[in-house]
Amino acid sequence: MNARLTQMRAYGLEVNLGTLLLGLTGPAVFGRQIDLSDVDAIAVERLVAEPDAADAVDVLVAVASGLDETRAALRKHRTAGVAAEELELRKWRLVLLVDEMRRLPSGPVDGLMELTSFWARFDYPADAPHVVQGHENTVSPADYFTDENYRATLARHAGWIQREILTLSEQDREFVHDDRR
Repeated sequence: MNARLTQMRAYGLEVNLGTLLLGLTGPAVFGRQIDLSDVDAIAVERLVAEPDAADAVDVLVAVASGLDETRAALRKHRTAGVAAEELELRKWRLVLLVDEMRRLPSGPVDGLMELTSFWARFDYPADAPHVVQGHENTVSPADYFTDENYRATLARHAGWIQREILTLSEQDREFVHDDRR
């Protein structure tokens, strides 16, 4: 299974049909994150756990037919609505950020620029832990691109990741878990 899906599960997050749909279409501007084999594996797991799960059967048939059919089946059976879509986007944003944090360079200039680029792909959401130099602040480049600020930024991101895992886990549990998820 895809490493990012495995990572979501390790955080206690549900990987559901909405997660798979967003993984196939690509969260934000990141492009496709999973393959049809990942969708197949999750659908098989669901069918093993619940042999009467019609949504899993539909998805498996769609996987055999191709990408467009799979996306259509996932769209049909996922939990729809703005809240569900936002939750799934936040799951992907979380695991993508964790991956980004692992690859950051040690130097503050390149590291801060890469974090800024990451958050730009999500249109600088209000809940982001990142501060962009000169964007709604008066921090000078000389103060921004320092080792001290970089360390503080990394610490802010690490704290945000931990809080986001807890928040998303709670929100996952709050959703009504029915056969359409």
